[in-house]
Amino acid sequence: MMIGVPVRGARSQSDADLAERVSHAVGFEVTGWEIERWRQAGLVQPAEHEYPGKGSHAQYGDEAARQATVVAALVRKHRNLTKVARILFVRGLYVREDAIRAALKRGLAEVDKWIGPLNTDSERDRAYEKAERLAYTYARRTKLGKRIRRRLKGRGVAPSELVPPIYFNLMHIIKTGEPAPGHDLRDILETTGLIGLSREELGGLGPIATDGTDGPRNWFRQARLGNVLTLLESSSLNELQDARDFLVQIIGVLKDFATVLLQRFPGSDALGLAMLEDTDLDETLLSTGVPFGLALLPYVRTPNGQELMAAVRAQQETLRSMAEFVKSLSPAAAVVMRTGDPEAFARLPLDEQVRLREAAMPFLNNATAT
Repeated sequence: MMIGVPVRGARSQSDADLAERVSHAVGFEVTGWEIERWRQAGLVQPAEHEYPGKGSHAQYGDEAARQATVVAALVRKHRNLTKVARILFVRGLYVREDAIRAALKRGLAEVDKWIGPLNTDSERDRAYEKAERLAYTYARRTKLGKRIRRRLKGRGVAPSELVPPIYFNLMHIIKTGEPAPGHDLRDILETTGLIGLSREELGGLGPIATDGTDGPRNWFRQARLGNVLTLLESSSLNELQDARDFLVQIIGVLKDFATVLLQRFPGSDALGLAMLEDTDLDETLLSTGVPFGLALLPYVRTPNGQELMAAVRAQQETLRSMAEFVKSLSPAAAVVMRTGDPEAFARLPLDEQVRLREAAMPFLNNATAT
């Protein structure tokens, strides 16, 4: 098929031409009807119109072609256009404003609907049953879930019986901003390791939260679903973009920082950041969390917040490299890095000794300098 030759499966020649380009780029068939659907959903830029004389001629530019190629791959993977819109936004790519607002709002609505109402005993009982199912699957299969189970050992009750109340309490806090009746926020902080934010000190660093548990408690209140939805509806596009940029940058850096801390201080809470190291921060999770970043914008825009973001940007690549390096270490090399034991270093294979000397010292010197 030649570009410019009318084809079936498209409303317009411009859609057909773009479909041809995208199909060639991704290696599977994309139809003109799909291009139209994606454009109407706000995921692809409109065609550019030219007026050479009578009538007009529509043609998609190179930017729209690149965008449609990305969309095609995401749709093939996720199928859900709402999810694709959120992922495009996290990547900083084009999404029409009304489309991203609707996609973010729908994400919150899905969480709210899944939790359900929590006003009566019967409603809370139904939510608790969901927490039991969540505990049975999530707590057994994920790194964070396994961390929670480990921290519940030694309490005289099997962790499998203690995990559902933790998830139910978290669901209640997300929905209402307050712990469930008979529960406390400290339960969440202790089992996830977030308590380290307010009480842990490692190598002269910390604690991060100088106001004890009041900081996390106040943030959970601000980040309750109803309030986040209000923030989303009243925010400007610039505010949404700022929330996105803050969330993507700061969480990535803190996850890398946690990886480095856990290598140096195994068994710690990494200043309360260990749960980030246990969490798979994929684009789907980050995109769902963007509205919650709006609750942090007032701080981000203060002088202290701007100073923090500048520091994050300055150290982002260094921490990323350090995290990748420590994750690549063998157990024996990790002990050497942690203890600085020269005898243990001498017992390492020669190639690993060379690797440690060449790769680790620049990172350590950089960290000391900063």
